[in-house]
Amino acid sequence: MLTRDQRSRVRQIGWIIGLCMLAVLPCRAQAAQAPPLPDPVRVSTGTSEEPRISGLLITWTDVTGFIGAGGGLRTAYCLMDPMTQVCPVQYVPETAGGQIHPDVDGQFIIWQREIGWKSNSPIFVYDTVRQQLWTLGDGILPRISGRRLVWARVVDAVTAQRDLFTCLFDPETGACPEEVVADSPDSQVLADLEQDLVVWFEPRGVSGGAVFYRDLGIPGSPIQDINSAGSPRLGPTASRAILQDGILERVLVWPTFFSDRQARDLHWCRVPGGEACFGEPLTNDEDLESGADLSGPFLVWMGSDDPKQGTVKLLDLRHADLPPIIVSTPDTDDAPLFQQDPAISGNRVVWKEGVISGNQPHRPLEIHYRVIPVQFLRGDADMDGKVNLTDAIFILQYLFQGGPVPPILDAADVNDDAKLDITDPIQLLQHLFLGGPPPAGPFPVAGLDLSPDPLN
Repeated sequence: MLTRDQRSRVRQIGWIIGLCMLAVLPCRAQAAQAPPLPDPVRVSTGTSEEPRISGLLITWTDVTGFIGAGGGLRTAYCLMDPMTQVCPVQYVPETAGGQIHPDVDGQFIIWQREIGWKSNSPIFVYDTVRQQLWTLGDGILPRISGRRLVWARVVDAVTAQRDLFTCLFDPETGACPEEVVADSPDSQVLADLEQDLVVWFEPRGVSGGAVFYRDLGIPGSPIQDINSAGSPRLGPTASRAILQDGILERVLVWPTFFSDRQARDLHWCRVPGGEACFGEPLTNDEDLESGADLSGPFLVWMGSDDPKQGTVKLLDLRHADLPPIIVSTPDTDDAPLFQQDPAISGNRVVWKEGVISGNQPHRPLEIHYRVIPVQFLRGDADMDGKVNLTDAIFILQYLFQGGPVPPILDAADVNDDAKLDITDPIQLLQHLFLGGPPPAGPFPVAGLDLSPDPLN
């Protein structure tokens, strides 16, 4: 039986439900072999840094043509068309000084003014749908998840001590009343967040530090530290995902430095309620693991035995015992590729890439994009591990109400016709309530999509 809330949501799209009386939709047969990894798409054509992605919205710092031109660096963005793989480049409105350290979530892009690590700068929020710009308080290295922002602020210019602050952004008024996340003599930097879960790194010496987290969704929640072998090093990342048994878990990943061998391995933990988080190793090789980013159960990072090169890798934490997927390798016929700063949203990965000659790139660092085939359950559009009414509503909200992009677009392609349209929620509703045909494979068990199309 539907709950009161579900009935209310169905009434909002009642005209869609009525379409369930259409003719039964056919299922498509699957191909015999899994599709090959698609070619990467070049998003930017000039020197670019700091790529980030949310849904189909990609942002980065555009360096080409702005250095020395009086305006500094610019924050660029584009909205990827999943069918044509075309992403027309645009820029956020000009603001005083250069624009650096962008981040994106939903329709919102944030960045800071180009000043430096020891100086605070204004933080800006841009609504790409309403094309509205807001200026917030001062800080550095901002991050956004939903309506929550987190950033560091220099509170002592002599010691460069940085405390962490947060606020809940109101897109109607631009208000964002700030509150302290963490303040201590140690500097809090390189923060990340997933909704109300904030995680950050405190450097301690030249070869290590500590990772902490705090759940801001619980009033008065304490700061928790992470118990980890080795010494945490560089920035942690956070996400929420269904890993097993249908339970939503909060996951942290961070690089860890071991002094006995010059390598950084990735460690992870599942955040319990009000208890310490105990780290477990994810990788154990001689590579320098860095640049980790999480989206749901998918982890992407750069691993290399040469800091000038790198291999972008993806690991599905639901199957953490399996080898990672190689997203992009540094091998070319003429020169080694320089690859860094991977970021991920669902199974969509972006990174910066160029060709190194000596100590300088002789091909501009450009932003590349690739959709990675991963295991999924067809019809599970919101990726909660189940196929039910909420998935049909999720697809409809994406198609007609500006709702979130499905984490895996192929999962929302219920009839596997290589496009997302009204026929997909119709078939799902028919299956759920009218005895219609089930979603195309992989269903009812998760797996790879064996039919090659632009969505996978």
